[in-house]
Formats: sequence, C-alpha cells, structure tokens
Amino acid sequence: MAHIRIITENDQNGWKNNVPNGATNGNCPICVSWEDHWKKFAKCELPECSNKDCHDKAVLATHLSRQGENGEKWIAPLCENCKNKTDEFSLDKGAILVNADINESCRILEIIKDL
Repeated sequence: MAHIRIITENDQNGWKNNVPNGATNGNCPICVSWEDHWKKFAKCELPECSNKDCHDKAVLATHLSRQGENGEKWIAPLCENCKNKTDEFSLDKGAILVNADINESCRILEIIKDL
C-alpha cells in the first residue's frame, strides 16, 4: 500500500468521513496528531479543503474512506464545515491523501531510521 495517494479524475467520487460531526479518531501515536501525520508525508502545510465543492482553508486532517476499497482509510485535509459532512462527497483532482495505517507509514519510517 502507498504512503500517499494523489486523487485523479477516476477516483474523485464516493468519499465519506469515517468520523463525521467533528469527532476525532484519536491521534497518530507517532506523529502526535493526524494533521502532523498528513504534513509529514504530504511535505506541505494544510492547503484548501479537499472537498471538490469547497475552497475554504483546511483546519484539520481527518479519516476518509471510499466504498469498495477494502476498508482502506486515508487522511485528508478538510475545513470546519466539511469535517461535519455525513454524506458522500467528491475530492478535488490533485488532492493529497496520506495513508492512515501507521504500519504502512510512520512505523516504516521509524524502522528505516533505526537501521
């Protein structure tokens, strides 16, 4: 599985918050927060909201999933309003998602660092 995913025209639709209504899904135990986790792998600050229909500033990084993708969870920047969405939405083409599975991201970096 990849560490990051760049959204293309073919995979923009059908995304859903895994923790809607502003709830959090804990924090990345290695990065301290999911925002820091996203920044570490995306190599940039939080951009605009990843929702295709929104252009507000992202304020947090949250868990998203897409039906039919074997339960894979990704971290994406969302704004205050979109973090509360409970229905499916589309992501911007070019939006950067970061793998939420720390065994596929942060732990690999720790292992490499310890070599």
